[in-house]
Amino acid sequence: MSENLIEVFRFKGKADGPTLLMFGAIHGNEVAGPKVLLPLIDKLSNGEMALDCGQLIIAPICNPRAHDENKRYIDINLNRLFGAPPRQDGYETALVGQLEALIGECDYLLDIHSTHSSGDPAFSFADRTKSKSMEFAKALGVDTIILDWEKVYPGEDFSTEAYTNRMGKVGITLEAGYHNDPEAIGVAERAMWQAIRFLGLMSGVDEVKSHPRYLKFTDRVMFEDGDRFTKSWVHMEPVAKGQGIYTRGNGETVVAEQDGVILIPFEQAQAGDDFYYFGVQEAA
Repeated sequence: MSENLIEVFRFKGKADGPTLLMFGAIHGNEVAGPKVLLPLIDKLSNGEMALDCGQLIIAPICNPRAHDENKRYIDINLNRLFGAPPRQDGYETALVGQLEALIGECDYLLDIHSTHSSGDPAFSFADRTKSKSMEFAKALGVDTIILDWEKVYPGEDFSTEAYTNRMGKVGITLEAGYHNDPEAIGVAERAMWQAIRFLGLMSGVDEVKSHPRYLKFTDRVMFEDGDRFTKSWVHMEPVAKGQGIYTRGNGETVVAEQDGVILIPFEQAQAGDDFYYFGVQEAA
């Protein structure tokens, strides 16, 4: 296979400055990234816009075959391979090396994703232990920032964000909302421009003021055959202590152990997938 399966675009300003890397379609069916990054590439390529300083690297479609087939992934979840022990099987293993090399060039990464269910609100992840991560997340103009992913993910995290942070850079994952929702495209576009503004790469970008709320992960639940949600949960939907969340194949209903919110429910989950996460609100 070719070592360069992913199309990458590079733009440099006249002066030195930070390097911002932006990813779209790490999961092929998550289209918000390509929909906002490709028009930006066109404007920078034809001279309609230009950077004042620094460098912008854009990989608008990180999982090309999955994107062409409108699938999350072909063989392996690409967002679980960054920095992971090398493996030879699967289409996505041929992509990750090229993307890791791009991360090695950047100072900041904005990885644009979207979610599975209509009506899902947007959010970003952030690492509260790193001040630069929190500053970058708050600058993106997203209404909700979710913390403590590392506390619910077992073992080492091989996502783009975690890998970027391990490399001493700043990585943020943006979940812009439901895949094809126009609001999700708007969230992704705003975050894209606010990242450029935050790093001072281009003048004339107005700042979007935001006062995000903070949620934190407390539990991760994996799907098992026979599991069924008690209702069609919406991402960040409140759930009360004692309320049924899902029913196992043996008929047992799993209930919330405290008041909180359902995070990233995945009704189409298969065995081994993340089914949902549980979270609670955190004071700012």
